[in-house]
Amino acid sequence: MRRNTIQQHSALFKLGSDIEYISGDMMLPQQINVSNEARKLYQEYECDNKISIATKLKEFLDRAFGRSWHVTVVDGSFASSYTQEVNTSFHFKMKNLCYLIWKTPEYIDE
Repeated sequence: MRRNTIQQHSALFKLGSDIEYISGDMMLPQQINVSNEARKLYQEYECDNKISIATKLKEFLDRAFGRSWHVTVVDGSFASSYTQEVNTSFHFKMKNLCYLIWKTPEYIDE
């Protein structure tokens, strides 16, 4: 229900003040959902457990938006290069962690 509300009234919604947008092409409603889930996981697992945060965030993305998501959680600088589906990339910083999120295209064996 909340996801539909955000999509219908996206002008009224924005990323939380604790989110520093780095880059990406993901639509704002989806960015809000993803960053809200990341915030919840950060509080649940503490910042020391990056593997659990990344794993649980990927599970959330796969359930909510289909399979083939990739999540990297780092503390510090990073460089990355990858292929992604359009409108599925979102890199942001929250507190002391950076999140790199993207979805790869589904592979179809022909």
